[in-house]
Amino acid sequence: MNNLRPDFRRLHEEHLDSVYRYSLRLCGNSSDAEDITQDTFLAAFRAIDGFRAEANPKTWLFAIAHRTAIRYLRRKKLFSIFAEPKASDQDIVGRVALEEQIQRLPLKQRECLVLVKLEGFSSEEVAEIVSIPVGTVKNRIHEGMKVLRRRMLAGDVPTGEINYEK
Repeated sequence: MNNLRPDFRRLHEEHLDSVYRYSLRLCGNSSDAEDITQDTFLAAFRAIDGFRAEANPKTWLFAIAHRTAIRYLRRKKLFSIFAEPKASDQDIVGRVALEEQIQRLPLKQRECLVLVKLEGFSSEEVAEIVSIPVGTVKNRIHEGMKVLRRRMLAGDVPTGEINYEK
């Protein structure tokens, strides 16, 4: 038994919502996001004895969520829009339009963008989660943001403040 491993119950309570949001933003469907989230925590529970003491529990969990979501997306081949948010009509229109554009990004750009810009991970943490170099993470975010900016300037996405809070 590893005394340095994270308390699973606490890990679940602290990160359930963020794993769900990440899953939802990748797959665009609340039912599938729930499945991915459940599969992520089941895999984490099974793997917790292998947790490395020097690892960040949240990064470790999101690495599992990443692999679980990618497997799920490959299996289901999902590319749908995001679930509707709860906000004012103007915020909803702007957010849905922006998130639809994010959903249209290639998966590799989308996952890095979502983890850094929406889930608050550092580029270094994302590199560990998706098992790629930090420079590649930064490049994918840069390229994804460039595409989104170009679409906004073309009028494809309403400009203004977008609130990503639940």
